[in-house]
Amino acid sequence: MKTTGGLISKTALSVLTGAALLLSVPAKGSSILSIESVNGAPGSTGTFDVLLTNTGISSQNIAAFNFELTTSDTNIVFTGVSTSTTTATYIFPSSFFGPNITTFATGQSVEAGDVDATFLGTNIASGATYGLGNVSFSINSGALNGEIAQIDFVAFPSTSLADSGGNNVPFTAESGAITLESSTVPEPSTTVPLGGALLVGAWLIRRRT
Repeated sequence: MKTTGGLISKTALSVLTGAALLLSVPAKGSSILSIESVNGAPGSTGTFDVLLTNTGISSQNIAAFNFELTTSDTNIVFTGVSTSTTTATYIFPSSFFGPNITTFATGQSVEAGDVDATFLGTNIASGATYGLGNVSFSINSGALNGEIAQIDFVAFPSTSLADSGGNNVPFTAESGAITLESSTVPEPSTTVPLGGALLVGAWLIRRRT
């Protein structure tokens, strides 16, 4: 069930973006939404960033956004979204809803949204990349090593961008992935007895000779 804070977030975002955002499906544009691909071991936790890149030739204003992510891999559990992006600077210096911008997180789906607190938005220069959120997740301990969990954006209007005038901003969405990898470094409890056995064996051989 979506939280009260999530419903407030949805309401504020709808007011800002206007009716046009809800009635028209955006065409593909020069704004690229992407998901950072990361690695993680079974039984561990981790994070990845959702990113926005302007590949156009002119600046693009963004004043509000909403995104929903999903995966079909039941070994991945999304736990929340914050403004603490690490790959690129968070898009709004003054976040209206941050630092926790999670609308809801239920297993294999997570949604988040935010609005620039000044309502003026951020002008993204050509070629620039900003973070839209840092997504946290956990990996079930029974997950298989080498497994790849694909992460996808849910289509518009669950995922949407708006400028300071409430106009829909077209975008192209790109998926990401979490690759499950276990560490191959032996545990100290294994290496120490092995080293001791080798020393004892060498000592016995020397005594016999």
